[in-house]
Amino acid sequence: MKGIRGARRQGDKVSSEEGLSVLITLNPSSVLRFSYREELAIRHMENVELIEKAKKKYLLARMKVIRLRAEMAFLAAGGTRGAFARQWLWAFLEEVCSADTPNAVSDH
Repeated sequence: MKGIRGARRQGDKVSSEEGLSVLITLNPSSVLRFSYREELAIRHMENVELIEKAKKKYLLARMKVIRLRAEMAFLAAGGTRGAFARQWLWAFLEEVCSADTPNAVSDH
């Protein structure tokens, strides 16, 4: 039985259909405290997801900037766009992998 604004009254039972596996008796203050904690947990999980999406978006943008700068330098040095496209992935992977592990990529 719910009271004002959906809060439970003392002596009300919480069924397993509402997310708990056992029936328990709660007083109104513990129900409100539980609902606040539950709301905070939900918001925390949503924030974690948003932060992960933002990190991925940032890394993708950073990779694009690095590629664009490398392409501009390659073209300024007299290279062609086609040659850059063929060599970019291997050069990029060599740089990234050599920063992590010195012998990760062998010579081509």
